[in-house]
Amino acid sequence: MTTGTLAGLWDVLSCTNQEKYICKHLAEGAGPTPEPITTIPPRCHEGWYPVGSRNFCFKFFTWPHADKKTWIEARDFCRVIGGDLLSIHSSTDLQSIHHVYRSHGGTSWIGLSAQDPNAGYAWTDGSPLSFQHWMKGQPDNYNSVESCAEIYSTWDEKGSWNDVDCEGYNDWLCEIPKGTVRATTTGCVRSLKVQ
Repeated sequence: MTTGTLAGLWDVLSCTNQEKYICKHLAEGAGPTPEPITTIPPRCHEGWYPVGSRNFCFKFFTWPHADKKTWIEARDFCRVIGGDLLSIHSSTDLQSIHHVYRSHGGTSWIGLSAQDPNAGYAWTDGSPLSFQHWMKGQPDNYNSVESCAEIYSTWDEKGSWNDVDCEGYNDWLCEIPKGTVRATTTGCVRSLKVQ
């Protein structure tokens, strides 16, 4: 090992040279350094997909027409499985969703609504409305009955939003935190954590 301006750098010397040396031993009462704990980042369970760079996963739920849900029924379904209707906060989120969802060819509920017309649109999960991707001319609250949002999978290349009557029937998109798995057991829903 060298000293001076190159102090602390190793140098290759002949094994026949006699040099000074340093010995290492544990200080009195000290133990060996423990191995660092490696934490595995949470991931999305099978059938769920990451939402952009957020710490959430999403899943598309589609059913025969007789089993589609109103916006409130879809929101309640997502909450029963430990999540909420999907919220979208950036073009990155939208692209990751569109990448999976684009082959659907229809519309689905997202977690955006104007339940209080004076307050405007808000996400059901309480997150801020910092990004919007409405179709041209939307939201328009047609006939004063449109206060829930749906996403079009094929309207454009990025999944535009439209306001519609909350009592209509639709497919839906749920979000859950990464690392959460929902499993059904004899009609009951229970929460599991993925490690």
